[in-house]
Amino acid sequence: MDVLRYYFGVLAQFVGIGGILAGGGWAWLGVAELPLFAVVDSLLGDDLRKRDVRVKDAVMDIPVVLSSILGPLTLVALAWKIGQEGHSTIAVTGMILSGAWLALVPVVPALHELYHKRTPWKYVLGTYLQFPYMDCTRSVAHMMSHHLHVGTPKDADTAQRGESMYSFIVRTIPGNYRELYATEKATAAKRGVSVWSWQGKLTKAVLAYLGFLGVLLLVGGLGGMAAGFASSLIARLWVEAFNYLQHCGLIRAESEPIAPRHVWNHLAPISRLAAFEITNHCEHHLDAYVPYYRMRPDADGPRMPSAFLCFLVALVPPLWNRLILWPRLRHWDLHFASAAERELARQANRKAGWPDWLSESGPAGSLVPATR
Repeated sequence: MDVLRYYFGVLAQFVGIGGILAGGGWAWLGVAELPLFAVVDSLLGDDLRKRDVRVKDAVMDIPVVLSSILGPLTLVALAWKIGQEGHSTIAVTGMILSGAWLALVPVVPALHELYHKRTPWKYVLGTYLQFPYMDCTRSVAHMMSHHLHVGTPKDADTAQRGESMYSFIVRTIPGNYRELYATEKATAAKRGVSVWSWQGKLTKAVLAYLGFLGVLLLVGGLGGMAAGFASSLIARLWVEAFNYLQHCGLIRAESEPIAPRHVWNHLAPISRLAAFEITNHCEHHLDAYVPYYRMRPDADGPRMPSAFLCFLVALVPPLWNRLILWPRLRHWDLHFASAAERELARQANRKAGWPDWLSESGPAGSLVPATR
């Protein structure tokens, strides 16, 4: 059962693809999984059990590879269906949103698992199948910057205190591309070639996405290609929206090593399964090569509710702050942060105009906004 459970995401993909191909009201089946997962995940409570997997690694790679391939195939199916005549505006909207959702979950965590592999073909597959969400270069900034600078201002993927999901998305997308460009330019300079050389990752990424749009045009015409483009654009934004949840507000003093306290864990069962355990990612930041099914839940570390519930609540920043983020950051500041991090947290809270629960002038946990 611990092997079969990881086909949950593949099943969810087939359900969504079936809805797109059926058309009409069924087109909304894919994106309807988001609120359904949020409700069921929250009702089930956290799953703190370590998986008992006793098969070869190659067997556990099968659902990961399947999910990765189904990502682009979903948008191909979308383009083909849109290319047929007679769809209502509501049906087309459902197809585009479902296509975006299915380009995100479980595709992003599946590809993340692959590009962290040492096997060359898995790395290549994990890198160049990311075009359904317009980011065939994500692995560069993720591995060369995020894993080194997590929790510090140098990391574009760590949401700072005071940032909403929306402001984070606006900052992190160009921030990651700047990091990528700088890294690739330095690498190209060492080789004595242009950063836009055909050998470089930037050129390959652009060509991969343009080639993908060409396939969508071929199977669905201009309408199919436009729908696929819209889905991939929405998926790109949603990728960063979920990324916002992973380290939101956590702080690491640059002089201190990365530790389990520097990540949020979403340990609800569907969050773990649909995301191939990346929401259970304390161990991932300690060892980036540990396979997803061997990650041990950190029952004592910083914890968030269902990732799907957090996403929906974070769409309304005041609710997100009051109901989910502030209580957990207060607990983190008081019980997890080092002395240096506690001081940085106090400064960050003041700068954000947030409750100053660490202030000596008032009781810890006060919800009175801090003065700037």
